[in-house]
Amino acid sequence: MKVSFMLLAMLSFAGLCLVGCRIEQETSPTGPGTGGGQVIKFENITRSIPVLVKIPDAHHEFELAVNEKKTVEVYSEEGATVFYVEIFENFPGRDISTARRWTGFVAVGKVVTIRQRLCIQIEIHD
Repeated sequence: MKVSFMLLAMLSFAGLCLVGCRIEQETSPTGPGTGGGQVIKFENITRSIPVLVKIPDAHHEFELAVNEKKTVEVYSEEGATVFYVEIFENFPGRDISTARRWTGFVAVGKVVTIRQRLCIQIEIHD
């Protein structure tokens, strides 16, 4: 019984594996001398996985190719400083509703690094 449960749990987690995100703070996300701001920086450092990034509350949706970086200005009508983010594998011709994904919350001023791993791993650094 325990072996069956462990096997089922491992298979469930294996389905979520491949893309990982590491979230870390950057001291000046808009660049040197420009001060802070309502921005989140994204970088895709995978070897072969393009991604689609959605930030629903800020009405942003964009693609990141392999080794691409993008700084995004985020604002909400409620003045939020933490945003819900969805990151999907975005291979050409694949239905996005069946693609592997990561979801979570990211604070303004953070850097989201998308890396290729055996399993999803989240790290938050101050």
